[in-house]
Amino acid sequence: MSGKVGAYRSEESRPIRPPPAGVGIALARFREKIDAWAPYADIIRVFDKGDIDPDDDTVDRDAFLLYKKLPNKGREGHSWATYICANYERLPEYVIFTQAAPWDLLGEDFDTPEEMFDVVEAMGDNGTVFTPFDPNLFHLTDDWDKIDWEDPKQSVWMTAKQLRMVDRTDVTPREYWRHVLGADPPPKIRASHGGTFCVRREAIQRWPKDVYERIKGAFEKANSLNPQIGFFQERMWSAMFDPKNNWLNEDGEPLEQE
Repeated sequence: MSGKVGAYRSEESRPIRPPPAGVGIALARFREKIDAWAPYADIIRVFDKGDIDPDDDTVDRDAFLLYKKLPNKGREGHSWATYICANYERLPEYVIFTQAAPWDLLGEDFDTPEEMFDVVEAMGDNGTVFTPFDPNLFHLTDDWDKIDWEDPKQSVWMTAKQLRMVDRTDVTPREYWRHVLGADPPPKIRASHGGTFCVRREAIQRWPKDVYERIKGAFEKANSLNPQIGFFQERMWSAMFDPKNNWLNEDGEPLEQE
């Protein structure tokens, strides 16, 4: 849970305003408080993996567009694939995929949902199809055959605690990419960590629904609280949704798109 004061400001102490037109929110919850999101409950689908007692909750769950309990397996990637598979034909124009308390991840410019909304509103003007909100969350990756999780640079993806708990897989990142997308990955990609981002509907629908069903199926097959493929998928979202900017050649430059 974030320690930032602004993360859970009450409605009385922060400016509540209408959300951007055409936006929907998929929210992955463990045991965080979600009071900050309550004013926008009618556009939020919550995926709860924390098994929180409803009597101990501080929000009206019935106010949310959806409040769905899921088994605590697969990390947020499983929640995102579940959302997309269930809503593929009726996606809103913009979808914010977010952890319940993303404030520490997103940096000092973000303390409230409203500050995330500011970024979404700008997407229509600047032609952005995918944003992790904070560009500092982008990283170049090219370790398709093996990830050295012991390398300090990998700590943004997997903490030492997660490394001790992760369920390893014999599948390489390259093989996972092939399984999901049916082709080899580019030499490098620009990946964003944290599993929190906004994406336009057409960017999701550039891939057929069965791609997301394969992602969901891979998590269900892994049947794990902390599967290694969850970290593989976390790296892939930005590249899947915005290949124009995030598929790179050996020199780290954008690939020519067909």
